[in-house]
Formats: sequence, structure tokens, C-alpha cells
Amino acid sequence: MALGSALMYFSYPLMEMFGRIPWAEKNLWGTRNAFLFWGFLFVVIGGLILFGVIPTTSPMDTVPTWIVG
Repeated sequence: MALGSALMYFSYPLMEMFGRIPWAEKNLWGTRNAFLFWGFLFVVIGGLILFGVIPTTSPMDTVPTWIVG
């Protein structure tokens, strides 16, 4: 979530630092909008991971309850 927030907050300085991206200018209405889009996507995915909607472990990594007692 922090990476996404930083991308959205620093979208204009990032655009000036790296220049305009032709693909983003054509398809996403501008390079700054591309940074905002990716930042928002990272924030949403980070929130889903934070609240457990997207699991980060495999079911095989968990300890069965009959072993713990």
C-alpha cells in the first residue's frame, strides 16, 4: 500500500524524471494517469492482502488443527 501511495503522491515528479511514456499517452490519457492508475491498483491489492481477502500462504503451509491440539 505504501508503494501505491508513493506512486500516486509523486506521480508528477516521476513523470518529469522519467519523461512521457508513449504507450501511456496513447492508451491511458497520459503518463501521469498511468502512474495514478498503477498506484491505485497497488493500494487496492495491498488492502486486499492486508485484510486477508488474498491469501499470501499456501494451504499446505498451515499446521493442521489436530496437531496443535
